[in-house]
Amino acid sequence: MIAAQPVASRAPSDMSGAASATISLAGVRILVVDNDAAAVDLTREVLGQSGGEVRTVRTGIEAF
Repeated sequence: MIAAQPVASRAPSDMSGAASATISLAGVRILVVDNDAAAVDLTREVLGQSGGEVRTVRTGIEAF
């Protein structure tokens, strides 16, 4: 499960050509919850490269 919350409001961007565009997650806090360590690592890496502030946990209890 991935939950994302914007830190500050952002204006919607033009999505034309979105398939080839890089989306910035700067200013977005993201919580990744997964019991699969490899999935957590990959997700953290991808979202982090886009500028997201990523926190990861292995269980729902840790997420709270």
